[in-house]
Amino acid sequence: MRDDIQSALVTRLGQLPSDQRLTVFELFAHNLTIAARGAWADSALSTKQQVQALKTINECLHKATSRVQVERLGTRKWTDEDFVGMVADCEAVLHSALQGSLGWALEASLGHVEAKARR
Repeated sequence: MRDDIQSALVTRLGQLPSDQRLTVFELFAHNLTIAARGAWADSALSTKQQVQALKTINECLHKATSRVQVERLGTRKWTDEDFVGMVADCEAVLHSALQGSLGWALEASLGHVEAKARR
């Protein structure tokens, strides 16, 4: 994920009130399950590549659900920069055929919440 995209995502997250931020992270976790389906369903990838992708996406999903808890309970400080950077780091190790899927998952989640807020 390019630095300018990361920066834009961080800015957009920072503009949301806490209830909408929480919804973004919940939707992100859901959208990561869709990204995982893309990994195991991609017949162009070897079984080993699919397993590695699922492990990476699962780690990102684990952190996304942890972020939901942090947002809900305020148990610690977790910056948006660190979170978006983690997503970018996970995406960077995915097979090139799957790169973009984690960024899509976060962008789609954010876009959904922003669109709903404009209504």
